[in-house]
Amino acid sequence: MCMARLIDHIIEGNQAGTRYCFILGSGASYRSGIRTAKPLIKIWRDYLLERGMDYIHECAKDLDLPPEKYGHIFEPDYKPDSEDYFTAFDLRFTGLSSAAYQFLEDEMEGKTPNIGYYALAMVLTHTNSRLAITTNFDYLIEDALFNYTGKHPLVVNHESMAGFISNDTSHPVVAKVHRGLLYGPMNRQEEIAALAEQWKAPLQDALEKYIPIVIGYAGGDGSLMRLLEDTNLKRIYWCTLKNEAPTKRIQDVIEGAENGYRVSITGFDGLLVQIALRLAAAKKFPEGESVEKLAEKMRLAAEARCKKYLDDYKEIVGGNDAAGQNITPEERDTALAAAKLRQTTSEQEALEQQADIAYWECAFEKALPLYQQLSTLDPVNGQYHFRLGYILQELKHFKEAIAAYTKAIQLDPDDVTAYNNRGNALDDLNRYEEAIADYDKAIELKPDYAKAYYNRGIALDDLNRYEEAIADFTKAIELKPDLVDAYYNRGHVLDDLKHYEEAIADYDKAIELKPDYASAYNNRGITYRNLERYEEAVADFTKAIELKSDYAKAYNNRGNALDDLNRYEEAIADFTKAIELKPDYTLAYHNRSNTLRRLKRYTEATADKQKAHELEGAAMAGAGT
Repeated sequence: MCMARLIDHIIEGNQAGTRYCFILGSGASYRSGIRTAKPLIKIWRDYLLERGMDYIHECAKDLDLPPEKYGHIFEPDYKPDSEDYFTAFDLRFTGLSSAAYQFLEDEMEGKTPNIGYYALAMVLTHTNSRLAITTNFDYLIEDALFNYTGKHPLVVNHESMAGFISNDTSHPVVAKVHRGLLYGPMNRQEEIAALAEQWKAPLQDALEKYIPIVIGYAGGDGSLMRLLEDTNLKRIYWCTLKNEAPTKRIQDVIEGAENGYRVSITGFDGLLVQIALRLAAAKKFPEGESVEKLAEKMRLAAEARCKKYLDDYKEIVGGNDAAGQNITPEERDTALAAAKLRQTTSEQEALEQQADIAYWECAFEKALPLYQQLSTLDPVNGQYHFRLGYILQELKHFKEAIAAYTKAIQLDPDDVTAYNNRGNALDDLNRYEEAIADYDKAIELKPDYAKAYYNRGIALDDLNRYEEAIADFTKAIELKPDLVDAYYNRGHVLDDLKHYEEAIADYDKAIELKPDYASAYNNRGITYRNLERYEEAVADFTKAIELKSDYAKAYNNRGNALDDLNRYEEAIADFTKAIELKPDYTLAYHNRSNTLRRLKRYTEATADKQKAHELEGAAMAGAGT
């Protein structure tokens, strides 16, 4: 049968609901750089002949192998025969099981699927022919399937898992009858002399459901080949290269089937690509899926993976996120350690290492001149300008920070973190609308960027656009459920809107995620006070003070709650402590004045009120200069 007729059979059979399975041998993988039986036999034969016939006979004796089983391999006019593969392997690695395994591992190291495997992946994914059976140890089928679909197939790497191949799963199934590479692969004559008992029933069941198409398999083992010989096959297609005649065993299997065909093909890749092309033309693949477009699809998927990797690297190690604000201390320590261990081979690399170490140590005064020098040495390096922007922002030079971030964005218009951080700097200058525009751009580039939603929520809150702020905080929480500050700030906005119970629920969650969150205790105390739950408010303010002993606002707020409970002396003590911690705390003077009046201590109350007015006047004068 010619290849074209086989393809016609497959297309017509697929339309009728017929299922095919693909039985693959080493011939399917040679274009991926994995050598087939004949070149490997030559390598092992040459190795053994260099050591002499005495060496060979000694190995054979250890294997209990009679001369008639191996002698012909070492005749001068010997031409490698696939059926001698296992004998040659056994002789070469007699008593060297670890070396044998290492040889197999090295042979498959770094190999990638050839085009035929990708075409096969399309067939296995989009038709009801979902089973591939192979004697190979490599990962080419599953790699092609994952690269194509982004999903892992069901891989049966060991006979103990053989029962899984009978599952009518929607996932492609890869059955490795000689085991996978990491599962003690069977490559010795005695190991492949017969099929493991666990395989027999599942494979025979599969061969009743699926019509086998054999490609690149020479039938030199006694396991899978014997199963094919012993099974009453209704139909089989055994593919061989045009210039290769099938062995007698293969011919017997073909003739023993009710409908057996020997198919002459140009190769595994040519056959599978033609099958995939015909199936696509017959609209058996989803719209837009084709062999021609597969490379572009995989390129885009690879670029997306690379972009995610680079974004993650920038966030964790590369630093395109706040050195102390947006990553955990553990991540910062990792980045610092990586900077210290980095090898440098030039003055610029040494300077960059010094700058990075200062950056990750948050020694910003030290890092500033280093990054200024680097950005002058290499003005087109966006990372230098980004880092410079962040350092300037930390040092509260907000206008200069915006300029540095703008340069970073000009060099890399897709740098989402630069937009986010420039938004933060604009927010610091109360330029809220511009900040929101930058957060919008960051979200446009990275729709799952939780921090940008959170920061936009802050800016919207500053503009009193409360409902929009709540929506952004909610979105940030959906994307990053452990983003504690989003709960905290949503609680603050809900409190402003007098949704007190919802606000308390958010503060509860913030405290659950961060038990030492002093500000969350303080704000929950304010909400309890709004609900006139004064004892609970006092407890929360007290906890905030325990966590942060210099927390002037918490002392002031506890003073108010104590005043509500008519515990005036305690309230005055708290207002006094707040003023001690923050001598220009106008509100604390006002509050202490009110409580002193309740105690009829008018002289002291008047003095506090006068002090508050003096501070307010000074503040207004300062704002006007």
